[in-house]
Amino acid sequence: GMQKIEFRNTSTVGAPDSMAKSGVLYYEVELLRIEGIPQLGFASGACNNNGGKMDVWGFNGIGLTGCSMWSAGDIIGLAANIDLGKIAVAKNGDWSSSGCGVIFDSEKIKQGVYPCLSAGDCKVRYKMHSRVHGAFSYSPPLVDLWTLPSLQARRREEALRDEAEIAEMQQRAGGPTLRRLIGAPGDAIVLPGMQKIEFRNTSTVGAPDSMAKSGVLYYEVELLRIEGIPQLGFASGACNNNGGKMDVWGFNGIGLTGCSMWSAGDIIGLAANIDLGKIAVAKNGDWSSSGCGVIFDSEKIKQGVYPCLSASDFEVRYNMDGQTRGEFSYGPPPANLWTGMSWEAPISEEALHSDAEVVEALPRLPRLQEDLC
Repeated sequence: GMQKIEFRNTSTVGAPDSMAKSGVLYYEVELLRIEGIPQLGFASGACNNNGGKMDVWGFNGIGLTGCSMWSAGDIIGLAANIDLGKIAVAKNGDWSSSGCGVIFDSEKIKQGVYPCLSAGDCKVRYKMHSRVHGAFSYSPPLVDLWTLPSLQARRREEALRDEAEIAEMQQRAGGPTLRRLIGAPGDAIVLPGMQKIEFRNTSTVGAPDSMAKSGVLYYEVELLRIEGIPQLGFASGACNNNGGKMDVWGFNGIGLTGCSMWSAGDIIGLAANIDLGKIAVAKNGDWSSSGCGVIFDSEKIKQGVYPCLSASDFEVRYNMDGQTRGEFSYGPPPANLWTGMSWEAPISEEALHSDAEVVEALPRLPRLQEDLC
């Protein structure tokens, strides 16, 4: 009767019975209270608490500065052009200002969508149908709005241009060139001037042009922000978003207790002995403490590897060669480290039963990962 929705806790409300299969579907939401962050938009599919799958296109009004562009009293217009597969948003009838206009484009939208709202600690007033809820406060977008590229597409193109410029900058400076291998454009930002990588969403960065075929390849990573869980190590092959196959040897610093052995400020040293097919890790120059030493051994490592880092919500400072951006803080491991058994090497039954001292002397196993992409 009041055309209101009160989101007390994080939840999603939608109108799947009002799915539109063609034309333009438009509705309005007046923001009454916005303590939380809403997601206003459209969905397809029939996801619910009992399972099912639903694609969602939602906009929260958060600008690039991290601040909300919406305030209590604003009326947000949401429009989906099903025929073109695009979704647009307006604030108080304005489809052209910053944060407004065509936001998403997807072939899945062409399959049909319905209004969908998610929030926590928010209250809104909605108008879904002008005949039922009264005349809209504003109007759906004009036809020529739909001819413009979406914000999603524009940001993707901007991120690709930035990545190309950053790669060129690294090549001019000499030394290894780091680039995004897996993930969407903008998910990982390489800042060569500061020797930093900012992992915004789950993604992988590597230096395949710096593959070593022999000797010891060593690099260091200083952990600056560690909200997520990284995988630091090496890779071979050329896996990317377009397919391909890559072997990855990555270590995340998680011990048997499930707690991280790494902290912000730690410098992690990664070394690959290609001739012996082994990979080792150090924390702050220490190759012998728990969680350090030779981690992997594999015949595939002997084919050549390059530095590879995967993470989400993570920030690091890197030194790939100890020359281009200054000397290493520590350095490669001593030669005698490579003569030891790796933590993932199998132990024979004879050793388990006849040499208890050897078994007791083995370091505690960390959580390891050897991924195939």
